[in-house]
Amino acid sequence: MRGSSLVETILAVFVLVIAVAFSAASFHASMKYQRVVRQKALGLAFSDLVLDQVREWSRVPTNFSGSWAAWASVTNPNYPDYEARVTAADRPLAMPCSGLSLGVPLAERRTMATSCKWVEVSVFHNAQVTSRINVMIGEPERLATSVSVTPVTSLPGTLAKDGGIEFEAKALDASNRVIPDVFFQWTSAPLTGNGSVVANGPRGVFSNVVVFLDGSNHYTGGQAQVRASCTVRGREISGLSPIVVLQP
Repeated sequence: MRGSSLVETILAVFVLVIAVAFSAASFHASMKYQRVVRQKALGLAFSDLVLDQVREWSRVPTNFSGSWAAWASVTNPNYPDYEARVTAADRPLAMPCSGLSLGVPLAERRTMATSCKWVEVSVFHNAQVTSRINVMIGEPERLATSVSVTPVTSLPGTLAKDGGIEFEAKALDASNRVIPDVFFQWTSAPLTGNGSVVANGPRGVFSNVVVFLDGSNHYTGGQAQVRASCTVRGREISGLSPIVVLQP
């Protein structure tokens, strides 16, 4: 009975030691996991804070289109040992959508190249990434107040028959800043004469010739202008070029 009791005691102690060791290991792993979870939670909270600040900052047009270098490294005293790094790159958008643009020849696709940015906020804790957020931020709203239509080269005194002049159109806001990614429709605006316009994106070529439906060419002489129209934020606006004198 004494030998049996000794063996039982040794086994009980052995089991107790294993249980205590397992509990200690589990407690250590639990504390480590809680620390990791807390670091990730703080990292996510910090990344949300930085993202809100970036969105507020980018609402200023000059900030959105300017340098984002100030966001390369961001710290906050409420989040010690944490650093946020923000990167931004232009994200081209197809008009009216990427699916419909697939059937359009590449040279004729309408792409908004600089109206949207792909922004990534990465948060580091002791040089280790704890969270990463990716969002798209659009250009702040700007209303077009005018459209400038100017010749790319100097305007001739008189445009010869079958001669052409290339014009460039720009949509301008109230501060006379250019609004990017605007699509124009080009037409001739006759005064005492008329011509034809071939559109090429933000540029249009005005020619001193009117082609009738039967394919014949006609030359009116007189004077004409070129009109460039666009729609910005649902508002249509247009502008006129300088007067072009046409050779009859």
